Amino acid sequence: MVENGGIGTEPTGAAPDGQYQSARITVPVAGMHCAACANRIERNLQKAPGVREANVDFATGRATVEYEPDKAGIRDAVQVIREAGYEPAEAIEEEDPEQRERITRVREYRALQRKFWVSMIIGIIASAAMAFSSITVVLNSLRLKAFNPARG
Repeated sequence: MVENGGIGTEPTGAAPDGQYQSARITVPVAGMHCAACANRIERNLQKAPGVREANVDFATGRATVEYEPDKAGIRDAVQVIREAGYEPAEAIEEEDPEQRERITRVREYRALQRKFWVSMIIGIIASAAMAFSSITVVLNSLRLKAFNPARG
């Protein structure tokens, strides 16, 4: 298997003249949050011209694509994944695939942390506003009872 900065390529199926009929790549994909995400990417890859087989594994966060090199390439698969709304790992020659995957996971984790804290702050502000509103209603009703005992 030849590694290309997180994107692995592997020739499959030799033709009679010694040329490979197809190649297989593995692309780490960020942004998948459920099995439906993986199914969406897989369906889009399978529809792409030159793709023989596509398999997207949500658990590992990787897409494996078998394609015909004369009809499609790594860039085509990466483009299909982007068009589906997900972020494939960028190819950087000097990094090993495990390092690229760790970097991708850390970025995804930090993005989720940011979303969590923003949601937490908004939730606290909303809760405080609702509590203040409730306290105001209670105090107003108590004040009315205190000044007008006949209403109580």
